[in-house]
Amino acid sequence: MAGQQQVDRGSSPWQLDPLQVSLTFVNLKVSPEGIVGEPKIPAPSFKLAANNGVEAVVEVAGGPVKQVYLQRLIRQDETGIWSVVGYDLR
Repeated sequence: MAGQQQVDRGSSPWQLDPLQVSLTFVNLKVSPEGIVGEPKIPAPSFKLAANNGVEAVVEVAGGPVKQVYLQRLIRQDETGIWSVVGYDLR
């Protein structure tokens, strides 16, 4: 997967953080044309509700998405990127 290869090469390290992956995912739902400047749903709105190292749940305080579900699909260790596998609308 391209995202994992990017991280392995040292770029896009945000994909190793479920909060950052959720922030990007939710803000692209709100602004599908792309995130310019500050995201519409700010970082403090995102809270890690669960993380067992392979699966994670992030709660979102504002905007259209209430929860984001993530998994490490490629590598189930700290070098694996997080992927959104589902979400609940508010």
